[in-house]
Amino acid sequence: MQEGDPGAFQEFARTWYPRIVEWIAPRTSHDKVMDYAQEVWVHLTKDGCRNLIGWRGLYVEGDSNPHSLAAYLKTVTVRKVIDLHKADNKHWLDFGDPPDIKSGENPPETIEDDQIRIGFRECFSELPRLDKRMLIMKWNGRSDEAIGQFYRKTANNIRQRRYQMILKLRECLSVKLPAYFGHD
Repeated sequence: MQEGDPGAFQEFARTWYPRIVEWIAPRTSHDKVMDYAQEVWVHLTKDGCRNLIGWRGLYVEGDSNPHSLAAYLKTVTVRKVIDLHKADNKHWLDFGDPPDIKSGENPPETIEDDQIRIGFRECFSELPRLDKRMLIMKWNGRSDEAIGQFYRKTANNIRQRRYQMILKLRECLSVKLPAYFGHD
C-alpha cells in the first residue's frame, strides 16, 4: 500500500473492512453501522492511507496483542465511533441554563427553581451513562420501541429499566429535596 499498489489496497479492504463493520455493530444502532464504517474507512485511508502507513506496530494476528494491526484498527474504530456518536447526539444532555434573576421576577421563586434544577442534575448525574441516555431519548419523544431497537432490547425491557431509574431518581430527590419529593 505504501508503494501505491492497488492490489494491496484491495486485499487490505477485503480483509479488514468486514471486521471494522463487526466492531462497530455492537456500539451503535443498526441504521448507523454502515455510515460509521464508511467514516472510519475514510479516516483510515485519507491522504494516501497516511494513518495506516504511519502505524509502526508489530504485526501479530489477534485482537489482544496491543501491537497487532487488529488491535490498532479496533482502537481507531472504537474511538472514531465514540466521536461520531457524540456528534450525532450532542443535544442529549442539554438542560438549558438556569434562569437569571431579573428585576420584575420573583427572586425567591427563581432561587427555588435553581435549587430544584441543581438537585435534579446531581441526582441525574449519579445514574449510569446508558440509563441517562435512555431517559433523555424518552424525554425527547422517542418511543420505547425505537429506544429498544437502539439498545437491542425489547420495548418492555426499556419500560422496566426506565421505571427503575425513575425510582432511583425519586429516592435521590427525596433526600436532596425532601420538601418536594419527601414521603409525607
